[in-house]
Parts: sequence; structure tokens; C-alpha cells
Amino acid sequence: MVGQGFGWDDPTAGRALECVRDLLELDDCASSRLRGLMILCRFGADLVDADAAAHIRRRRDAALAHWCVWSRRSSAPPVLECQRERPAAAGQDWWIVSVSRRHVYDQLGAGHLAELPMRTDTASPSLVVLKRSHPFDDGDSELLARSRSALLLIETLIDRLLPGRPKTAPAESYAVVLTSREHEVLEMLSEGLLARSIAARLDVSERTVHKHLGSVYRKLDAHDRLLAVRRAESLGLLTASPREAVPAG
Repeated sequence: MVGQGFGWDDPTAGRALECVRDLLELDDCASSRLRGLMILCRFGADLVDADAAAHIRRRRDAALAHWCVWSRRSSAPPVLECQRERPAAAGQDWWIVSVSRRHVYDQLGAGHLAELPMRTDTASPSLVVLKRSHPFDDGDSELLARSRSALLLIETLIDRLLPGRPKTAPAESYAVVLTSREHEVLEMLSEGLLARSIAARLDVSERTVHKHLGSVYRKLDAHDRLLAVRRAESLGLLTASPREAVPAG
């Protein structure tokens, strides 16, 4: 969905100008960049009556991604997340192989998604993801494509007016060393298998599997399987692509 330009006589132009005004009124404080990104996300969501929206920016030089999620229905205050990313091979779509992708999808929740590439430069590409309960159609795609330049203008103003303080890599960047059996158990855990299924596949007792799981949780500083898988993904310990879901049991 890459737009060819935005006509300022378009009905959405007035809303875009309101967003610019709101950005100019923000104070220069630590939370202002996040508030600016929330303005951007809400504008994108309003365009197609979406329930939630996310903005993601990757910094290839630091192998990091920063992302945030805005939702109409959430009472929790949004935060600007920082996620360590794996280097993308030449010619690979950064978002397809992004570690942050699964985290963003988890926060957006179940529904239909539309992805709008924003900046396409290789050094710092960005993306907006929109979520709603009913499917997006061709009309929605055309509207988002036409509005891309307005969204880019808002994103550029945020970068210029509210640069914020660059966040460093998250705590998960420490080295984790797993045994080969622990790694096997972790891979199966990420596939959604329960301990008894892992035991059957490895031909060991369920008690042995729980022993390996305890060691994996300790090394990853995780208290449950979902957090363990997320931290393993952020550290590049999982070889498979992101799954749709990981049971919490």
C-alpha cells in the first residue's frame, strides 16, 4: 500500500492538520514522543475505523526496533517498547523477519490486519499496522495509500520536534547459553507443545522435561512459557519463524 501522493483537498486533510496542530502543542518532555506517536496511530486508525494501531521503526545500525500500540478499548497507558532485532539478510523484507512482529501482533490482539509501509529507506524503515474486527477491502487500501504522505508528514514532524532519548537494547541482550536438550525443549515449547507431548517426542519422562523447563526459565529469567518464548525470540535462540500462538498452559 504505497501511496502516490496526498491531495490536501481530500476530506481527511482537515484531520491531518488537526494532528499537526496537536503535535505543535505538545510540551518537550520525556513522554512527548510517545504521545506524538499515539496521535499518528489514532489518525491512521480513524481513517479506516480501526480498533487499534501500531507504529514500528527499525534502526538497522543498532539492530533495534522501537514500537508502540494504541487501542480504543485499552485503559492501560501505552509504552514505547525497545526490541533487539536480528540482522536481516540482503534482499529480505525487514518486517517479515522482524522479532518485533509477533510482539506487535500480540498487543494488537485478534482481528484483521492492514500494514502500511511508511519510510522505506534501508537505514530506518517504519511501518503502521492497523487492526479491526472486520476485513479490510480495496477501498480501505486505496484510502490508506492516498493518506500515506499525510502520515509521513506527521511522522517526520515527530522526528524533528520530539526526537526523544534513544533507548538502549533491552535487558534481554545478555548472553544465554542453553544445552542442546534445553534448546530442543525450548523449540518445542515455542510450537505450543505441553510437557507431556514434549516428553513423548523426546522419549523421556515428563519429570525430565519439567527439569529442563525449569533450567530454561531460570536462564531466561522467565516465570512462564510465553515470556520464555518471547525472550528466546528476542535473543535469536529460536530458529523457526514466529508462530500464531503459544498456549499459556
